[in-house]
Amino acid sequence: MELRLLLLQGLKDAWWAAPLQLLGWVGALTALLAMTAWPWLRPGSPHPLAFRGVLMAFIVWTRLPALLLPLQNPDEGQFAAAAQRLLDDPVFWRSVDTGSSGPLNVLPLLAPALFGFSPELASSRLMGLLMAAAAVALLHAAIGRLWGERLARLAILPVACSFAFMEAADFVHYSSEHVPLLLTAAMVYGLARADDATRALREGAAAAPWPAWLGVGLLAGAMPYAKLQGLPIAAVLWLSALHLAWRARSTVPLAGSAGAAVTRHAGARVAHSAGALVAGGLLPSVVVAASLWHFDIVPLFWQSYLQTNLFQYSQANLGGTTSKLGNLIRLVLMWPPVDALAVLTALCVLCLVLLAVVRRRERGSIMADPAAPPWMRYALATLAAALYAVAKPGNTFPHYVLLLVIPMGWVLAAALSLAADPANRHRRTDAGLLAAGLLAAALLPAYERLEQPYGPLALKGRYLARYRGPVEQAIRRAAPPGSTASVWGFSPHLCVESGMRQATRYGNTFWQIEPHPLQDDFIREWVADFRAARPLLFIDAMAPGMFYMRPILPALHRHEAIPAVRALIEADYELVETVRGVRIYRRLPGR
Repeated sequence: MELRLLLLQGLKDAWWAAPLQLLGWVGALTALLAMTAWPWLRPGSPHPLAFRGVLMAFIVWTRLPALLLPLQNPDEGQFAAAAQRLLDDPVFWRSVDTGSSGPLNVLPLLAPALFGFSPELASSRLMGLLMAAAAVALLHAAIGRLWGERLARLAILPVACSFAFMEAADFVHYSSEHVPLLLTAAMVYGLARADDATRALREGAAAAPWPAWLGVGLLAGAMPYAKLQGLPIAAVLWLSALHLAWRARSTVPLAGSAGAAVTRHAGARVAHSAGALVAGGLLPSVVVAASLWHFDIVPLFWQSYLQTNLFQYSQANLGGTTSKLGNLIRLVLMWPPVDALAVLTALCVLCLVLLAVVRRRERGSIMADPAAPPWMRYALATLAAALYAVAKPGNTFPHYVLLLVIPMGWVLAAALSLAADPANRHRRTDAGLLAAGLLAAALLPAYERLEQPYGPLALKGRYLARYRGPVEQAIRRAAPPGSTASVWGFSPHLCVESGMRQATRYGNTFWQIEPHPLQDDFIREWVADFRAARPLLFIDAMAPGMFYMRPILPALHRHEAIPAVRALIEADYELVETVRGVRIYRRLPGR
């Protein structure tokens, strides 16, 4: 079953869908604001789990209409086609190559298959939406553990609204940043749990608090197998956890003549915690290495993932300018509602620096307790790592910005905790100004959404009428749904939207087409894979009007430009139809 098609058919005559959707998210946002204000106005408040439930429902319900949209980014077609192929051969890197993304970015897309839905655009977006909502809930839980529920509810609002009101094409599709942002939020939550364990250690707890550090280590170790680009973020959070474990040793109180024994005992427990952190970080790589060795695919992993990430994607500068800083600034400031969150974060950090300088000699100024964990430093270091991860490739891909949202939310929460600290003599002014900024950053996107309240629901009839375009219809005329097909170019969505199964490892052939040091290796691998798969259809999608990273030049980009590929197609395939420049070939009988 195709979820997007079922939704469009079910909502075709539902005039009430748009008003109901609008009423739902307005009501959920109102409930969030009321639950945020409640603990500040009177004793007692709804349970944190109730708040997180409304929080997730608000994000998911607000973004649900995006499931109806047609293709928003070629990446979502590539991920869906790869997930479909993994249903036939579940060994990643042997069956699929998704470029800069690892298995953890694709495997979650198999979950809808448990309910009978094939991996496609809507089911993939739903998984990404659930990940974003879960990430916000985890961040709220972490802030609540660190600084209390009242502060957490206020601090999380702009982050929640940023995710809820993201409407740009590169934000609503399932991208390679959804799993990393979930891992980032989970690691922040793990740090908060580790802090609880550290406090218990200081108070003389008998049990070793290693599980919290093991969890953080596992999450950090898993990050490279979602997206190597997120590795700086994971590394900073892992080091923060290591520092937190080390601080526990120096804060254990001594007790008379037994002080040395207490210190040694505490040191052993800290060593156990640090060991758990290291072991957790190594475990995902051990599992991956064992899998690569067992299935004899180490060369594929090295070429398809490590070499392309470390030496190709990091230098490709696709769609960007020579100024990586300029690209980063444009990415952050051009895309609402993240721009409001970014401006607030930048102003907040600047004010904290200025206040620290101006009030450095004042007693009770806005300064952190030196005995408390340096949460602001951890948060700022994580944000700096995220900025580096986004800026390093030099690409102007808006979905990179998703890596920044959780770190920005953490920085804002840490700043609010400092501003509202009772030791701060100016807490009423500082906390009041920051709270006003948080509410403005949360409500501005909501106001902008109210100006165009219906979005995709207003166009559902058009989307249904154009569910399969002329190219997809031609592909279905050439072969029945479920047949195998290989696409030349950067249009793996043609397999997804025509109901075909991707035949080869490669959802796109960018690295086979573009000149680079590894091009010959990629061509040889593609040819060998194509011969083994023997797809029924070969589709040359390098035509004007189709997506590609650079202007399409037929003499350079069509399959005939590669002699080995041209010979393969000429020998075994015949052209059956050309639609909008896209050429559809079918394998000759008996070949």
